[in-house]
Amino acid sequence: TDAQKNPLVFFAPFAPWRERSPVAVQCSRRRKQRGGALLAVLWLTAALSVIVFTLAWTVRGELERAGTALDGARAYFLAQGAIERFLLHLGWGQFGIEEGDTRVAFRPGQRQLRWEFPGGTVDLEITGESGKLDVYQTPPQVLARLFLGLGVDESRAYQIAGGIAAMRQTPTNVASGSSFSSQWPSFLQVEDLLKVPGMTPQIFYGWWERDAEGRLVERGGVGRHLTVVGENALNVNYAAPVVLRAVGAPEDRIARILAVRATQVIENYSTGS
Repeated sequence: TDAQKNPLVFFAPFAPWRERSPVAVQCSRRRKQRGGALLAVLWLTAALSVIVFTLAWTVRGELERAGTALDGARAYFLAQGAIERFLLHLGWGQFGIEEGDTRVAFRPGQRQLRWEFPGGTVDLEITGESGKLDVYQTPPQVLARLFLGLGVDESRAYQIAGGIAAMRQTPTNVASGSSFSSQWPSFLQVEDLLKVPGMTPQIFYGWWERDAEGRLVERGGVGRHLTVVGENALNVNYAAPVVLRAVGAPEDRIARILAVRATQVIENYSTGS
């Protein structure tokens, strides 16, 4: 056969020295160039997408931080302005308030004020030291009832009440052997109660625990109901319900006091009786 006579005839298509046509080489180069350009465009698009996404995320974060800072500054100055305005009205009230005078917004015993400012509305809640129990004048049994009402266990409550009574009766800062007696009181501030035996920061500042239904209930926090600058009489406009229970007020009278003072100032304390 021809293949046997001339082996190159049969293997000619596979001969390594067979040259490709110039047209085929040119088409192959064009396809490679087009594929490389397409790949470069895809990579460039992906890189631009990442840059745009990062920029948008950064701008969004900066806008949120700027908005938060603006809200914080507005809230701070609204609160500061409300406090300064309240102090101004409080000073005016010391000169006497005539009946029906609306220029002074605050009345002694008032618990809430609302003021409208151009930047927002401020609700001011007022608490008075006259609505707290005086650590120097309150009997130990009343203090113990207060601690029990705040969730302190019975033995600890009586221990703290007895410690307060002992410290306010005994001068604790008299130097041993000194002929001079100190006139400084045992409690200069409410935080001095932390040195009373049995008192802990948890009892003083309060803690949270779950009740039988699984709801969070605040316990303790005796520091919010005691004062060292109290008055002889307890102001029912500012006294918390737990304080009213500690002094022996019945539940029906406490409910009446809360209902009356929610709408008006109790001028005569017998109103709650």
